[in-house]
Amino acid sequence: MQLKTDRMPPKGPLQSLPPREGRPGRAALAAVVVAWSSWIRHDYKAYLVGWQRVMQGLDPWSPTRGAEYSYGPLFNLFAPLAALHSLIPKLLFVVCWLALAFWYLALTLRSGRADEMHRRGILALLVANPLFWIEIPIYGHFDIIIAGLCVTALHVFRKGRSVQAGVLLAAGTLLKFYPAVLAPLFALRGRKVDGKFVSAFLITGGLVVGAAYLLWGASMFDPLIWARDRPSKLLSIFRALRSAWSPTPNLDWLGTPATLVALSCVYGFVLRYRLPRSLAAFSVLLTLFTFYRVGHVQFLLVLFCLFPYLLIEQGALMTGNRLLRVAAFTYFGWISLYQLLYWACGEFLTSPWDSFRDFGGLITFPLALYFLAVLLHSGKEFPATVNSSLQGTSSSLDAPRG
Repeated sequence: MQLKTDRMPPKGPLQSLPPREGRPGRAALAAVVVAWSSWIRHDYKAYLVGWQRVMQGLDPWSPTRGAEYSYGPLFNLFAPLAALHSLIPKLLFVVCWLALAFWYLALTLRSGRADEMHRRGILALLVANPLFWIEIPIYGHFDIIIAGLCVTALHVFRKGRSVQAGVLLAAGTLLKFYPAVLAPLFALRGRKVDGKFVSAFLITGGLVVGAAYLLWGASMFDPLIWARDRPSKLLSIFRALRSAWSPTPNLDWLGTPATLVALSCVYGFVLRYRLPRSLAAFSVLLTLFTFYRVGHVQFLLVLFCLFPYLLIEQGALMTGNRLLRVAAFTYFGWISLYQLLYWACGEFLTSPWDSFRDFGGLITFPLALYFLAVLLHSGKEFPATVNSSLQGTSSSLDAPRG
């Protein structure tokens, strides 16, 4: 005889999702199939050349002075995996992408934002979005690793784990440098310098850079020089301004000073109004990629991955805020459409599609500025949320679960 009971065993986060949304297995299988069938293409070719040189005991940067292998020293850790099989790192990038997406779904449940809109929004942005399928399973770009490190650093920092956050953000910086622009936002907790974060960030960076210098010498800094001197590309407004139809001369030389000025203004704004750290981090990265001369789509993966965190943490920003919803939808929608066209039209290398390399920045630049302006203004309108965030107090993300 069986006893009936009304109590049911607790469900895990993903088990609590509707059947179609709670089964990551299908998406994972499809992603693996696409990654394997796409084989080796785009920047992944340069990855393998560099990793092969690492395994041969050679300098991976020296042949092209960082032009083809423009990554940080920590990127060389993928070399042993590639030596086992050339696609293992690519499959690892796929796993990280899907793990981040379904971690977000679980986070919505724990934060109390488990409504249908949030679930479908996250799936549409991170899983159903063709941008991710092209960038990761097809092209094999590793920027998803950097995005995951930035999101994780932000999350653990809010939980008071400054040392872990410093190590994670340093790891992202040692992969592709640009996460370093977030360090000033983490270095301040309230009005005080967070010594644990600063120490962990600097020590981690110093140890890896020191070891890389002993192995490969000063050539490890070649990617930074290459990044400074690279011509404008694709989604950059400077690419549009130097195109054949533009009446202006080549203004690429303005890229670096314009980026520094823009970043300084945004830093000043977020510190002056003490915006939430997640909002500040997103705004700083959006500013960087808006003014940086090299407008590659893969750089923007970190924005796509940070935005759900911002929504979960600062849900009030979107409630009734039509302007912000429109700004986010148009910006992310345009970037996704551009990437889809880039892939479908032979990477804009042949006529007539090559003109898209000239016009992309004309659309991206105003959309990004509008998104940034609306985002900063919206954050300024929520002082209660702002104050609690910069002081590192609990929010819906890390409130005690009952």
